[in-house]
Amino acid sequence: MQEQALACKLCGELFDEPLLLSCGHSLCKKCVVGMVSFNLLSSPSSSFDFKHPKAAVEEKVGDDKPQQVQVSCPTCAQKSSLPAINPASSLTINRDLRDAVEAEKKRRSQSPVCSLECGSSAHPSL
Repeated sequence: MQEQALACKLCGELFDEPLLLSCGHSLCKKCVVGMVSFNLLSSPSSSFDFKHPKAAVEEKVGDDKPQQVQVSCPTCAQKSSLPAINPASSLTINRDLRDAVEAEKKRRSQSPVCSLECGSSAHPSL
């Protein structure tokens, strides 16, 4: 699998807990949580206490009914509706992608690094 396919489209890093959006694309759990928090807290009526972010989200959402937040997929722009509190709980882990990332991490840890310290394992050391 190509390295680009193993990277989150939002943060650009290897997937960490890849979650499936309703469109079928995946994002890191931390990116999903960040998108929901940003969308929720950037609404015009928002005042955000950065020292206590969880409390700010809970205060913004309130106790009425669970608030849904719309997030757009960075790959296809399709919108997904996620709960404002604990958004990752409503998404499925992309197990195939998670396993491919773990295999890539293992491969990288076992690959010899060039003795010229270029960081590449693509050519043999001289």
